[in-house]
Amino acid sequence: MIKFNFNTSTLILTLVITCFTLNSQTLFAQKTTQLVNNDQCYLCHQELEILPKGFLEYDIHMQDGLSCAGCHGGDSKVEDEDIAMSTQKGFIGVPSKKQIPQFCGKCHSNIEFMRIYQPRISTDQVKQYYQSVHGELLLKGEDKVADCSSCHTAHGIISSKDPRSSVYPLNVPQTCRKCHSNSIYMRGYDIPTDHQTVGRL
Repeated sequence: MIKFNFNTSTLILTLVITCFTLNSQTLFAQKTTQLVNNDQCYLCHQELEILPKGFLEYDIHMQDGLSCAGCHGGDSKVEDEDIAMSTQKGFIGVPSKKQIPQFCGKCHSNIEFMRIYQPRISTDQVKQYYQSVHGELLLKGEDKVADCSSCHTAHGIISSKDPRSSVYPLNVPQTCRKCHSNSIYMRGYDIPTDHQTVGRL
């Protein structure tokens, strides 16, 4: 009879999650191949080698068919750059730091829209963000605070259940440390940087 201790159980669980993740990644890659091969935004940026930093083809938005134009607007089916990225086609471009919460919130705060993709996800996240210290400071014009993309990333978002995700529970401390353990970046704030900050972030 095999006796499992905590370390053995943890190892087995990690292996199961890894296998599931690899299988899921393969399925997602197949699902997104057709999307990216017909997406002129992606094809042009890839050809010019200017894909955004951290871009993943199996980003959670890409998995659901929401490519570049899903967030930035424009027409991803048009090859002509001037037409594809015109205001007539709804092109928004890159949001400013202050615009990011509402930029993400245009979908994530829309109950009807989110019901299609993630019916169980909270749709008051933008409201919650503005009630946090980060959100309060952003509204006051502080541009060093974390926004949605600071923690979740922008172009390589992975499910929070995936161990590779920046917001996977075991990865959250390291994600917070990117800013909160940087004494130079945190200079001017009355927050210690020699340990993980907790509380109303």
